[in-house]
Amino acid sequence: MLEGEKDSPLEYLSEIQELVDMVDFMQDDALEEAIARTVKLMVKPDIPIKFLAPLIVQYEAWATIFALRGKKLMVLPSGNEPAKRKNFYLSASERFQRMADALKHMNRS
Repeated sequence: MLEGEKDSPLEYLSEIQELVDMVDFMQDDALEEAIARTVKLMVKPDIPIKFLAPLIVQYEAWATIFALRGKKLMVLPSGNEPAKRKNFYLSASERFQRMADALKHMNRS
């Protein structure tokens, strides 16, 4: 078994449910689209070369959008929900940028 590999299908389903819960909490169409695309890539990671460049651009765009939304929430009066949203957007931005970087690496190979 590879490092980080899940032991059972239930663990995969649990991770997917966590993503669904996040989408429900955030109520953000762009975030929902980004997570849906990521789940599709988890299920079918073989990406034809001709689709890599547009996919890289899309992930970088999502990373930028979520970073801007997170920064916007940084200037709003703090409270529990805006703080959670800010943290999630900033984290999502970082993760989607890493995804774009990984796709760039695939494109070079």
